[in-house]
Amino acid sequence: MEPEVSPPDAPSSSDADSAQADPPLDWQELWARYPEKKALFRERMSGAPPFAPGLPALFERLYGTYKLAVVSSSSCSEIEPLLIAGGLRQYLGTVVGGGDVKRQKPDPEPYLLAATRLGVDRAIVFEDSEAGIASGRAAGFEVVRVKHPTEVPDLVLERVTLPPRS
Repeated sequence: MEPEVSPPDAPSSSDADSAQADPPLDWQELWARYPEKKALFRERMSGAPPFAPGLPALFERLYGTYKLAVVSSSSCSEIEPLLIAGGLRQYLGTVVGGGDVKRQKPDPEPYLLAATRLGVDRAIVFEDSEAGIASGRAAGFEVVRVKHPTEVPDLVLERVTLPPRS
């Protein structure tokens, strides 16, 4: 169960996106619409998850030989439906979401929690954000920068040995 998200403190009008809109928007009104935004995101993404073609087949081959996880700053309620719709969740030993940790990326806590859950002390982290790259490195893991989701299968294949097909 994910903790309820509290509204942020009122942003200053000089740097708030809501104040930059024309006409300016009330941040409390925007915050009240956040659940609607999350529902729309889940609906749109679950219909077409943003995973590279062939990724489920690759995960299937890796499963049993390698321990796999997803570590995200997003909540598990946003991540899990995408992983299920994309055919990936069944191959993951754990999913770490933003609500699972006290300190978010770039702190190492999210990756260290995933490693603990998987029972590993070495890992290869595939990351697309600067905060995630810093988090993986701070956890002491090898980190591979991902520029676009479609390159993930090739990046994985460059670094691991696939088990023979059965």
